[in-house]
Formats: sequence, C-alpha cells, structure tokens
Amino acid sequence: MATIDIDSLTLGQLREIKALLGVRSCKAKSKRVMVRGESFEELPVIVRSYGAGVFFGYLVRKHENEVDLVRCRRIWNWKGANTLSEIALRGITPNGSRVAEPTPKHKVLDVLEIIEAQPEAVRVLESAKWAP
Repeated sequence: MATIDIDSLTLGQLREIKALLGVRSCKAKSKRVMVRGESFEELPVIVRSYGAGVFFGYLVRKHENEVDLVRCRRIWNWKGANTLSEIALRGITPNGSRVAEPTPKHKVLDVLEIIEAQPEAVRVLESAKWAP
C-alpha cells in the first residue's frame, strides 16, 4: 500500500481525492485577501527560517520544512514590534525598519515558524521600504 504525505498535497490533488470519494457536500475554503484592491487566494504569512532570516509573503505551498512564497519580502530588521507574532498582528514601524523589495517567487528552506499575517500587518508590510 502506498503512503501519502498529507502535508505535501496540493489543492488540486485534494479535489481529485474528493471526486474519487464522491464527496459533494464538502467545499474547499480558500482564503481571499484584499491587497491594494486585488484579491489573492494565497495566505499572507510571516516565515522564520533557521539560516535565512524572516520573510513576509504569500504562502502557496508547504512541504515538510520548506515553503514556497510569492511576492516575498525579506525583513532584515524592524522597529515597532518585539516579536514576530506582533509583526504578524500589526506590522512594523517604517522608520528604521529594513524590508527588501518583493521577489516574484521564493523557496524558503529550514522553516521553523509560519504565522498568518493579519490585514493590518499585510497593509503595513506591503508598503514598507528599506529605511536608512
């Protein structure tokens, strides 16, 4: 019997399993996020990795201890929050914080922590700049 790593299944694969099982009443819920008037299905997150630092981006895939993010920004340092949990709740203070320009796609390895970013934090982090 083959084994399946449930953490590595894509939404499409889950839908195929649902169809095979004949499940009709279960609806896959997608997280829709509004950023600058655009609606996205990716989940906005703060990611802490072992050696590469802290990132803000939109989670599109997680497999074991690696994640794929889109519109990903590395947070080099920050002011206005004591912990990553606070960054995920409210964001950072723009003055004195250093947030890199977004990359279209980014694979982060050795992930230690993933925290869902709240709308206020998303708004702040989307507009953050690299401050001197």
